[in-house]
Amino acid sequence: MAMASNKLYDLMMSNGSFKIVDVASLGDGLLPVEKLGQFIRVIRENSPVLGEATYKKITGDSLAISRVDMANGIVTPGRDASGAKRIVPEADEAGIEVKTNSLNPKELIAKLKIDYDTLEDNLEQDAFENTLMELFGMAAKEDFERYFLFADTDITWSTTKVSKLLSINDGWLKTAGNKIYGLESASGAADQDFNPDPEQDMWPIPLFKALYNAIPRKFIAGKINRSQYRLYVDSQVEEAYSEIVAARPTVVGDNALLGKDVLTWKNIPVIDIASFEDDTYTDLIGKPAMLTKPKNMYWGTKRDVRVENEKDIDWRQLKNVLTTRADCTYEDEDATAVAFLDKEKPVVTP
Repeated sequence: MAMASNKLYDLMMSNGSFKIVDVASLGDGLLPVEKLGQFIRVIRENSPVLGEATYKKITGDSLAISRVDMANGIVTPGRDASGAKRIVPEADEAGIEVKTNSLNPKELIAKLKIDYDTLEDNLEQDAFENTLMELFGMAAKEDFERYFLFADTDITWSTTKVSKLLSINDGWLKTAGNKIYGLESASGAADQDFNPDPEQDMWPIPLFKALYNAIPRKFIAGKINRSQYRLYVDSQVEEAYSEIVAARPTVVGDNALLGKDVLTWKNIPVIDIASFEDDTYTDLIGKPAMLTKPKNMYWGTKRDVRVENEKDIDWRQLKNVLTTRADCTYEDEDATAVAFLDKEKPVVTP
């Protein structure tokens, strides 16, 4: 009888009739550093914002992002009107100021359950770790993008998952150096910065112009500089602009009608961002549009990503908990403008 049972077992295993899932050897704890690279790669490949923003590995408690600001007009004559050599007065000397923003990573936790069926083809250690990092990366890409964009310490920590996540930090929308508002302030002074009515003529070009004019010219003047910027908007704004371009009797209009090319305004790509349509976030922060230079946007993680797992044999699942530390900042926040379409302009107190 035992011999028959062994033959039946061997036959079933060799024919692939069933597989034994054994996760005991999969390990837990700190994954190799290269696994972080895979996790980050998946996020960047699948996020239109994080894919172009500048990523930095944070090896210490923080990482300084420094820039040098130099006053304009540093060139002055070396000789006076008579041709004699002149000493440059102190008033003509260029002032240099080093300004620093920092990445100060906050601890973030993600949980993921994987059925044994998913593991069957990934039982070897390295293959499993690769699959796990891809699954975590795909699941986390939207959360990371929304966290870095919408985080605001003015939000009160409450019972909702979103309020807890956003309240621990200040993201790119909050820290942008230039903000404009579609609604007038509580003073009733008709002081809104632009008209957010989508029914107006040529909408959303008035929004684009307001964002463009909110950024100092030294950052965005010229076609080369403008091409490095992005207009991040929601799908309604992108579609409205697409209709304007498509109505033009040109090749550009034809391509817009067919959806062939990325839309541009003043040589600036107009990018549809799904994060700007998530009501769970926009209800807290406001409905945004953003003009920014992605390379000026920094985000980073600590080098170590800790993944711990535990078997749940009743539900035939592997529970995984990923812990990392991440943060975002700008190199220069004044090079970005953010518009809030449905938010009142703050009252400026004298």
